[in-house]
Parts: sequence; C-alpha cells; structure tokens
Amino acid sequence: MSKSAQIVQATCKYPTGQPRQGKYGEYISALFNAPEFGDVRIFGNPDDDLLKSIKKGQKVWLVDNNRGGYKLAAAPAMDSSNGNGDRSAQPQSPEQSENRKGQILAYIQSHTRLFKTCYLRASEEMAEFVMDEDNLRCIATTIYIQTQRKFDL
Repeated sequence: MSKSAQIVQATCKYPTGQPRQGKYGEYISALFNAPEFGDVRIFGNPDDDLLKSIKKGQKVWLVDNNRGGYKLAAAPAMDSSNGNGDRSAQPQSPEQSENRKGQILAYIQSHTRLFKTCYLRASEEMAEFVMDEDNLRCIATTIYIQTQRKFDL
C-alpha cells in the first residue's frame, strides 16, 4: 500500500518568468516557500495557465508527487475587485476580461487536478474493496468535496 499524499500550504516567493530552454524542452518555474520544509521550485510547461497565474505572495496548495518533490495542487480563487462579488458595478476592459478568463481557467485546472489526485488515490487505496467504476467515482467525489471543505478551496 502506498503512502498518502501530503498537502501543504506554501507562499509564492518568485512567480514564473519567461520560458527557458532545458534538456527536455522549454519550461517555466516558480519558487514557493512552505514553513514545513523551506523552498520548493515547481516546474511546468510554458502553457501551464495555473502556474503562470500565481503572483508573488499568493498562497497555494502543494501536493507530494510521490517522487521526492511537490507539484502545484490548487491556488485559492482571487477575490473580486469590489469585494462583494458584484462585477456589474464596474465595466471590464479587454485586458481585465482576458485576465479574468485566465483566472477562471486556472481555477478550473486546479480543481481538475485536485479531483484527479483524489480519484487516483481512491483507486489505489480502495482497489481491493471497490469493483464498480461508479462507486469509485462516488468515493473520489466525496474525498474531493471533503478536501475542498477542509482546506477552503
């Protein structure tokens, strides 16, 4: 049986910059700090909208990738500009609209990754008990919802 994935909160020290060329092609990276273990660099593809959306000082969730490192699990949703969620009070410029689309896409990607992690962990841990795909999906959904509640995602 494999060990359970560790999820930790971290703060972005240095967000992504321009893509760089590496041994395996182009990549981007950002540096995060978690009180539990210090600095961690997260790498991604140049089209990784979630990683690119993280700003300096923003808090994110990192999950153990079971290979001696961590990967970006989710970024908290950004607050609306006027604080009450009513976006109709201020018209958005095209740049604000594109920025908002990027934030929405990053939010969706973060939750998709979280659900994928929940599903994979449930399939590993429950393989000997669950034979039906529908039951496995229900278990993964329950874990996903409980994770969201516990960590305010």
